[in-house]
Amino acid sequence: MILDQFVLSGKVAIVTGCSTGLGQGMSYGLAEAGADIVGIDYVDFPETETTIKAMGKRFLGIKADRFPRNRDHHQGNGQAVLGDQG
Repeated sequence: MILDQFVLSGKVAIVTGCSTGLGQGMSYGLAEAGADIVGIDYVDFPETETTIKAMGKRFLGIKADRFPRNRDHHQGNGQAVLGDQG
């Protein structure tokens, strides 16, 4: 089966819109394939975080504004990802 070849163990996936819908579904699918997840959304995402961690994968949640007035906002988030996920 093709999914047997889709192995993401040791990888980190960055998923935007992780709190609901397609983004949440992608987070779950990528975690099932073995990836740790960095989830980004402008609202809270406790269900996604709990489910990913229950799969035995790491989850770093970043609450971020899609249109910040200050570019440092995104740079700080990038540093958080690198610090947590390497």
